[in-house]
Amino acid sequence: MGWVFLYDAPNKSDVIADCTRGSDTIKCVRNSTVGNELWTVWHNIQTNEKVIILFLLAKQNGNWGYKNMSEAMHPYFYKCPLSFLHEVPVSSQEWRTKVIAYHANQKAIKTIDIGTVVKMRDSKPNEFRVTSLNPFLGVSRENGKTYKLIKARIVEIGVGHG
Repeated sequence: MGWVFLYDAPNKSDVIADCTRGSDTIKCVRNSTVGNELWTVWHNIQTNEKVIILFLLAKQNGNWGYKNMSEAMHPYFYKCPLSFLHEVPVSSQEWRTKVIAYHANQKAIKTIDIGTVVKMRDSKPNEFRVTSLNPFLGVSRENGKTYKLIKARIVEIGVGHG
């Protein structure tokens, strides 16, 4: 499905209200917004089934809009609250594994200390020994140069032998 932009949604809260509005048969029973990702759990009252739906949110020409994706579509976004996984039957085990790994990585990031070796996504070089926490800096294991690191791009912690 493509993007839907609302003509009467100048605020993010307007599009969130629209996205979580249910009907007589389908109810949004939980939702959580992480940046521009609106994670929702929907309950179909007639079938008694629950599904996870992600609404990507964006603003264009002064109005907010959304693009929705179900868990079964394996959205390439993994910030879904873990509690949602416990509430809804599995549609994509591969996606859930990545959600769990994302949250484990976020928890591990909080334990990084000076001397920890990290691997970065989309980076050349991509392995660094952390030398400072504030600002977050690391020395490349490949070329010995110091770089500013971005915690959101860390994909592995404790890489190699240090």
